[in-house]
Amino acid sequence: MHIVHTSNTPQVDPDRAYHEWYLRKFENAGIAFDPTLLAQLVREQFPEQPVFVEAFARCTREWPESELYTYFIDPAQHESKWKFAGSFILRHPVLGELVVDALDDPAVPSGISIGGMEYLDRVIARGADVDDAPRW
Repeated sequence: MHIVHTSNTPQVDPDRAYHEWYLRKFENAGIAFDPTLLAQLVREQFPEQPVFVEAFARCTREWPESELYTYFIDPAQHESKWKFAGSFILRHPVLGELVVDALDDPAVPSGISIGGMEYLDRVIARGADVDDAPRW
């Protein structure tokens, strides 16, 4: 028997899809990022924490994971550099509340780097669908 595919849906080559994902994830120089506003917001909201201002000032490349999270550490270096130190909430005039992930980083004088940030208002706006919740 011969099966004829009449679907207009293009067929996906799994090897090519994996290769494209791999390049995006691991061989990606990121996108130029201007941290000026975020550093200023940290200076205003946390004047007692200049270490976070310095850490944001070094965030000149970003790697958006999704519309909900952006990394400031190259994904190829996550395993070696992701040493979670804690999080704090930063209020942005346009983006709303951001959960900022700080990392222990002995390679910089202040000892702290910014790993990434979650767009909390977007996460909350998405809501949670009970049908998607894990079943234990």
